[in-house]
Amino acid sequence: MAFIRFEALKATLDRKPVLVTEPTERRSELYNLNVFNTKSLNHYMSKEAYVAVTDAVNHGKKIDRKIADQVASAMKSWAISKGLHITHTGFSL
Repeated sequence: MAFIRFEALKATLDRKPVLVTEPTERRSELYNLNVFNTKSLNHYMSKEAYVAVTDAVNHGKKIDRKIADQVASAMKSWAISKGLHITHTGFSL
């Protein structure tokens, strides 16, 4: 058992570092780039749905099932347009 452990440690020491190049000069330009926010809401949803969702977020009002389905559809369309996938539903407004 100890032999396997030492061989694994030796293999890790033989690895070469992976060079990572960032797509932009400043990391701050990447922050919040792929967030479904109010601009995304406005672009991918109807005006009625946009108003209902912002009222829900800002004033705690409830949204009905029809609006919730529009939100899910909008988030899916937005993610596909960016080559992303959705892992949870959350808003950054």
